[in-house]
Amino acid sequence: MLGMLLAEKFFVKGYEFWKMKIVYLVLLSVAGIGGYVGMALMFGAYGRLLNDVPALIGYTCLSLLVYRCSLALLNSFVLWAGKISYPLYLVHVLLLLLVLRGVQRFGGTFSWPMAIATFLLCLLAAYWLEKFFRWVDKALFVTNVASISA
Repeated sequence: MLGMLLAEKFFVKGYEFWKMKIVYLVLLSVAGIGGYVGMALMFGAYGRLLNDVPALIGYTCLSLLVYRCSLALLNSFVLWAGKISYPLYLVHVLLLLLVLRGVQRFGGTFSWPMAIATFLLCLLAAYWLEKFFRWVDKALFVTNVASISA
């Protein structure tokens, strides 16, 4: 819900988060990520359940800081990662559990090469899932959700 509130601030009210002062971005990054980690460590499962708001604030501000470094390669990576982040979020646990179940079933052990292969499989699945989402978006909506601009 907080993400939707931030999207409304951008699309409806024209607030451009990436133009915040650097000092605010640094402070919010440290506070948000610190709160995210602190809640998980201090409150266990309850802290992990409720730490989404500080995580959103901290990682969003950190992403904006990285993007404001204006390094072409880094910025293009951030934009690419942003495109597949939601599909990656949707598929990573499923694929990891399937790989772990397969390893367990065949009596193997999960190793670093297998972890890297699983990560690459998750990236590939997220890439194709993003393509599928884009196709559905074009098929269902007159104005594509992905192309709405302020």
